[in-house]
Amino acid sequence: MLVHPSRGEAVLWVPERGRPGKSLGVAAVDHRGRWVYTFGHQWSAAGNVAEAAARVAWAVNTR
Repeated sequence: MLVHPSRGEAVLWVPERGRPGKSLGVAAVDHRGRWVYTFGHQWSAAGNVAEAAARVAWAVNTR
């Protein structure tokens, strides 16, 4: 589900495997002049979509 908060960046909520009702929030933020995806306590460069998707998938499957 893609959410657009009234204040802040767009956030993608990804359901966590094995945790009904829990989701991992993924945000795109400007960090030192470049865009990064941030989620949990991790981040991934927005330019590398395949890596970001793999890291998000790993995060929601290992919690």
